[in-house]
Amino acid sequence: MSNEGQIYRISGPVVTAKGMSAAMYDVVRVGDEGLMGEVIEIHGDQSVIKCTKTPPASARVNLC
Repeated sequence: MSNEGQIYRISGPVVTAKGMSAAMYDVVRVGDEGLMGEVIEIHGDQSVIKCTKTPPASARVNLC
């Protein structure tokens, strides 16, 4: 796993990312804008992130 994940799904301010080594309540950056987000659920290799704003469709995720 890595510090950068791939966006799997975007639904408003909620993003699902795959392939990152995240833990519950980790703070992450989403997209080129660096939107702040927090990991609120983990399902296997997928992390559900609640962002402060709705990210663009071409966003990436980085652990802070």
